[in-house]
Amino acid sequence: MTSHRKVLALLASSHAVIHMIMGIMAVTMPTIVRELGASFTQVGIMRGAQALSAGAGSMAGGLATDLIGKRKQLLVLSLLWPTVFVFLGGFSPSFLYFALFMVVRELLGGFLWHPPAMATIAEMFPGRKAFGFSLHEAGANIGSSVGPLVTGFLLTYISWRMIYHGYLIPGLAAGMMIWLFLPSLGRIERKRSQEFVFKEALKNGIMRNRRFLAVTFACGMRGASENAMLVFFPMYLSYNLGKSTPIIGAILFVMTITATLIGPLLGALSDRVNRRFLITLLMPGAALMIYFLTLVKTLPLLFIVSGLLGVSLFAIRSVMVAFATDLTPAELGGTAVGFIYTFQRIFGALVPLIAGYIADLYSLSQTLYFLAICMVAGALSVHFLARK
Repeated sequence: MTSHRKVLALLASSHAVIHMIMGIMAVTMPTIVRELGASFTQVGIMRGAQALSAGAGSMAGGLATDLIGKRKQLLVLSLLWPTVFVFLGGFSPSFLYFALFMVVRELLGGFLWHPPAMATIAEMFPGRKAFGFSLHEAGANIGSSVGPLVTGFLLTYISWRMIYHGYLIPGLAAGMMIWLFLPSLGRIERKRSQEFVFKEALKNGIMRNRRFLAVTFACGMRGASENAMLVFFPMYLSYNLGKSTPIIGAILFVMTITATLIGPLLGALSDRVNRRFLITLLMPGAALMIYFLTLVKTLPLLFIVSGLLGVSLFAIRSVMVAFATDLTPAELGGTAVGFIYTFQRIFGALVPLIAGYIADLYSLSQTLYFLAICMVAGALSVHFLARK
């Protein structure tokens, strides 16, 4: 058990480094858009292309996890690859180059991480899967919290380019840490029975599994809404409310730190009660909080509503993945996670594109309303289609 806790600690801390760049991008994007002369639609196109690139990486990672193994090598690659392209992004002479670096970053970047990492956690903690996932996600939320908070402060002293160059340090450190200190994962990779046939299990356990597909659709709606919020909510705060980058960073910090604190409690709770009930409760709650964010103007209320959104939008992530993997064969752990994140990234390609178009055509407030509708659609799919 001690070795299992060591593996979980290494995975969670490295997951934090992966998510730091998401927080960095969220706070720097208004500055980058102004400096490089991009439109909201162009930002949406970039996010859509990133999502498709990440989806391809997720599916490849899921198949490689179950068919090839080599989980440690996959984890190291998913840390070092994006680090290099974030560093290169700091040299971008135009938004086209910046978008290109960010899209290539996703191909073998952070979303390649999830299948080997989460399949490993599911095998180590079979009876407390959501709790293990939530601790892994807590690491992500810490990175998503520290990234915008530090970036908002640093932008008052240095350029966004220097911040992107500086990401080289934590990225390389995390890759070295996994390579040097993560024990061999071969001992805990599941041994398949002789009767197990991958193709048949994939067809019946995933492709024709109505309940799994319903939860996967909801995961896609939630993930796409989260990613779009991290792009367009900072712009709403900057363009509509005139908030400074330190304030924007602080608001995003509150949004993600609440998920960090509540996530493990929510994961532990879902291991004991009905996961479907929690999902159908919290997803509409997230939609309501997104709507409230368009109404409140004062800082105290912005912090409060952002914190509540963090619980209902971010902290539920591990519960949803645990519920989806509950519905699939254990031998397809990596493939199921890869499928979930690939589906999420397909929606992640469409939703930011539509959101950016709505922002240019109407307003950033209308964009947030659209994201709230996406959360309600995900909740309805779980409520009506994921029941036994």
